Amino acid sequence: MIIIFLAHCTNPERKKDSTHDRTELVPEPDKNLREEYEKKQDISEITQTLNTFFMNYKSRLETVNMNLLSKDLATLITQAIAKEKDEVLKTANGSDPTDKPIILEGDIFTSEYEGAEQFVLDSIIVEGKTARAILEFKNSKLKLNWFDEVVLIKQERWLIDNVVFKSSTPEYSSTKAVLEAFISHKE
Repeated sequence: MIIIFLAHCTNPERKKDSTHDRTELVPEPDKNLREEYEKKQDISEITQTLNTFFMNYKSRLETVNMNLLSKDLATLITQAIAKEKDEVLKTANGSDPTDKPIILEGDIFTSEYEGAEQFVLDSIIVEGKTARAILEFKNSKLKLNWFDEVVLIKQERWLIDNVVFKSSTPEYSSTKAVLEAFISHKE
């Protein structure tokens, strides 16, 4: 049995042959087409995430699809749900069980307390692994229309990371601000 080892040996006395030591850079064919395709893919995935989330969200934490949220936002939602449960138990076992427990009330994913019945995607801007989508929300019962900005980040896929409230009436600036204030609230 014969074993042959081939190895690249550099000999300092050896003359360099410039034709064999160079790396030739070949331009990527249709780079603009690839980038345009990737941008369309991102916008399509972002649109799907937004549609799935807002069509199924019913202004209650229990209806939130955690699979569409960033890890940070999903953690805040989980903490808020746990705090609500603790507050309900604390009130039920307290001196006056008919008191109202401290819970999150109103829609925390739009800037209007009553929430939206409809939404329309106005625009999407993608910058690297962050995207900002402007949504127009509508509540026909209250005859309200308003715009909010949904911030998405690309982790394994595009996920909702926050909603920045653009309406003039909200007490807090965003979904995360509402959740953080609720979680840290002490009597």
